[in-house]
Amino acid sequence: MQPLVKRRRLGYSNQKIHLMKKPNLLFYTLCFAFNLFLCSTLILGTIEPNRAIKAYFLGYAFIQSLLEISLITLIGYWIEKHLPRWSFNVFLGGFCFYLFARFIDFIMISLMDRSIFYAFKIFFLSGWNHFFASIRAMNLNLTMSLLIIVTTCLLPFVGTFLYTLCRKMSKRTISPKFLVANLFSLSILLFLFDTTSLSFLDLKTYLSYQKSLPLKFTFLHPKGPALRLDMPIKKGETEDKILTSLQNQGSPSEKRPLIFLFIVETLREDFITKETAPHLVAFRNENISLPFSFSNAQGSHLSWYSIFFSFYPHHWPHHKNTWENGSPSLQLLKDLGYQIHLLTSADLSYYQMDDMLFGCDRQVLTSFYDYNVKWPNRPEIRDQKAVSDLIQRINTLKDNEGHIFLVFLDRNFYRLTTRSII
Repeated sequence: MQPLVKRRRLGYSNQKIHLMKKPNLLFYTLCFAFNLFLCSTLILGTIEPNRAIKAYFLGYAFIQSLLEISLITLIGYWIEKHLPRWSFNVFLGGFCFYLFARFIDFIMISLMDRSIFYAFKIFFLSGWNHFFASIRAMNLNLTMSLLIIVTTCLLPFVGTFLYTLCRKMSKRTISPKFLVANLFSLSILLFLFDTTSLSFLDLKTYLSYQKSLPLKFTFLHPKGPALRLDMPIKKGETEDKILTSLQNQGSPSEKRPLIFLFIVETLREDFITKETAPHLVAFRNENISLPFSFSNAQGSHLSWYSIFFSFYPHHWPHHKNTWENGSPSLQLLKDLGYQIHLLTSADLSYYQMDDMLFGCDRQVLTSFYDYNVKWPNRPEIRDQKAVSDLIQRINTLKDNEGHIFLVFLDRNFYRLTTRSII
């Protein structure tokens, strides 16, 4: 009887190991439900009067979520079956990172209507210097920074813990053959969805829902109107050519009134009210004010480029790596006899804009005061220091002409506090 008992125990043990290496149904079902919840919430929150279109994208998000989780589950199964145990733990940690990224993507789309790929492009595709400048520009406090670091460190362990917990709670598994069949059938179903949608979807509606989908794309999509040009868009002029054209225009002027240029981060004209900025409202009412305001670009570096170079922002990629002597406008003012003073609360190393605007070693500037380094506090405190120093320097001027003051105020991503600044 002993050999028979051993064989039964051995058979039970092999069956148990075999079941442990199959994907756990509970764990991946919860991940699927979490992913689908985020996508469905975004789709339902999209402004769209046509309920049929909303229902279509809800169905599309359901199929894409199922396709996505089937593929991830199949990858995890292969890793657990053929590679060492630590490899599967790394996979679970990476999967947990992915789900966390999906949650961040959900927050970004809800607040900014921008996908996480937009943030990835800003943070990681312009070099390490720009990465750290972008982190500083977010003005995170110490508590938030520590929370992000701790969360990032704990996520891999959380993934392993949740999978182990789900395996103890439920022994139900998913067949790998079922997953493979799912991949093929769902892919075909999505393709059929796409071919059907081309008859009733326009590009504008499609783009409003696209970022809410799990995979952020579809196999097919409606095409927008094509604009044909007789010739390619003209490239921006080279620096040498622009500087040559300025040489005959810049000569000392007899009258050089004081010039003040305030560049306030994330400030919108329609938010300048008596409650938020009473002094700015009074100044606007007593002086020349334009009835309409238009932004050249939705980005700090592109807006700065347009202001100081008088070019449209699509020329910035052409100039960003070739320009060395600073803004043509500032060079012209310097040739006219102006002294140029910069007071900045913002981090101008963002996209290396300090070198582009003011030249290598800030050659166009007469004086430079960086409160982002000297006063590493909240943006409004740095802004207050910059404005108070500006007032002090104006009061101590020996002559009331021949000076231009450039003041960069940060206050990035914060509630308006202009009343306490100006």
